[in-house]
Amino acid sequence: MFLATNSHIEYADLIMTQTLGEDWRNLFDLSFVNAQKPVFFSKPNQSCYSIDPTSENQKGSILADSESLKRGDVVIEGNFKLVEGFFASELKKENIRFAFFGDHYLTDVESSASCKG
Repeated sequence: MFLATNSHIEYADLIMTQTLGEDWRNLFDLSFVNAQKPVFFSKPNQSCYSIDPTSENQKGSILADSESLKRGDVVIEGNFKLVEGFFASELKKENIRFAFFGDHYLTDVESSASCKG
């Protein structure tokens, strides 16, 4: 299961900690903050960054491909192709299908419907 939110890391961490507890990161295989939906679903080359708390915008190094991701990672921005590649590798399966649950129809459902895969 993955989380993709347009919220920045500070807000996402606050809300998720208050809602699900300190260990909320353990509930998701991957978490994308500041995902920039609908770009997350429509631009397969959208960059993905590690989190660097010492950086002003908290963007660390670029994570170039799905092999750069590890289970439990929380990353900034990203794209659906990274998610697809990560789960294909983890599950050792091609043509994975996803179910999306979101709070905003236009950015979560409509945009994700355009994903191939």
